[in-house]
Amino acid sequence: NSLLLSSLSVSLDRQREGEASLFLHLADGGDVVMQAAVGRRFLLGVDGFPQDYARAFKYLSSAAQKGSGQAVALIGFAHCLGLGVEKNRENAFRRFKEAVDKHEDPLAHNGLGYLYFHGFGDTPRDVEKAFAHFNESAQGGNADGAFNLASLYLTGTGTAQSFQRALIWFTKALDKGHTPAAYSLAVMHLNGLGTMRDCQTAVSLFKRVAERGEWLTQALQKAYAHESRRPLLSAFLFWQLAEAGHEVSQSNLAFLLDKQGVDLFGLGQRKIRRPFAAALGEPLSVRVMKAERDEKMKKLASAASRGKLGKGKRNAGGEGGTEGKRKAGGEG
Repeated sequence: NSLLLSSLSVSLDRQREGEASLFLHLADGGDVVMQAAVGRRFLLGVDGFPQDYARAFKYLSSAAQKGSGQAVALIGFAHCLGLGVEKNRENAFRRFKEAVDKHEDPLAHNGLGYLYFHGFGDTPRDVEKAFAHFNESAQGGNADGAFNLASLYLTGTGTAQSFQRALIWFTKALDKGHTPAAYSLAVMHLNGLGTMRDCQTAVSLFKRVAERGEWLTQALQKAYAHESRRPLLSAFLFWQLAEAGHEVSQSNLAFLLDKQGVDLFGLGQRKIRRPFAAALGEPLSVRVMKAERDEKMKKLASAASRGKLGKGKRNAGGEGGTEGKRKAGGEG
C-alpha cells in the first residue's frame, strides 16, 4: 500500500539513473549516437547528468571524429555560448558551417540562424538569412529551430507576419517537448492570435509550462525526501503544489491525509505547529488568529448589511446587560 508516492519518487531519480548508466555504457562502447547524446547531457547538465565540460568534450570530440554532425554542432554551441571554452562566435560559425556543409545537420542550421539573427564579429545582423536557417532547422525536425521559426513568423521578422504559421510551428516545437513553445501557444490562445480565443486551452498550456519547470522537480524531490521521517512536512509541501494545480501532488496529498492519517490541519498540537511556522515564515497561531479575525469581520459586515448589527448592540447593552447585573447581584 505504499502509494503513488513511492512509485513516483522512484520514477524521477532511479529511472534517470538507469538511463544514464545505459547511455554511458553504450557511449563507452563506441556508439556514435550515444556519444553525441551523452556529450550533450554533460554539456548542458540535463536528464540526470551533472554539468561536466571535460567529459562533454571527451564524448563530443570522439563522436565528431566519427562523423556525427550533431556532435560538431554541439561543439559549435559550446563556443557560441562559452560553455567550457572561451566564447568565440567565429569559431562557433566555423563549426556550424562544417556541420551544415557535410551533414545538413538541423541543430547546426539553428546555430547559424542564431548567429545571423544577432550578428557576430564583422558579420552584421541578417534576419533574412536567420529566417532561412531557422526554416531549414525546423524542416529537419529540430525543436529549437521550429520555435525560432515560429517566433519570426509571430513578429514578422525576416519574413511576412503570419500568426497561423507561427501557431503551426510553435505546435510542432511543443510536440517535441519544447516548453517555451507551450508558453507562446498559451499566450496566442489567450489573445486569439492565429486561432479562436480559447481560455481553457490557454490555462491547460500554462499548466504544462508550470509542471515542466525545474522548480517543480526540486519541490517534488523535497516532498518525497520527507515522506518517511517527516510525513507532515511532506504533506505540507505536496499541499503547496496541489494548491498550484499539480495533479500528482493532489493525489499524493489525498493519500497522506486519507490513508496515512497525516493530520495536516491539526492546529492544536505543538508538534504540528513547528514545521508550519518554519515553512510559512510566521507562527502558525498568528496565521490562525488572523484567519479567525478576518472571518469575524466578514460576519459583522454581513450582519451590518442586513441591518442586524444595531439590534445586537441593543441586546448586549440593554436586556443582556440588565440580566447580567441582576444575576451578579443576586448571587453575590
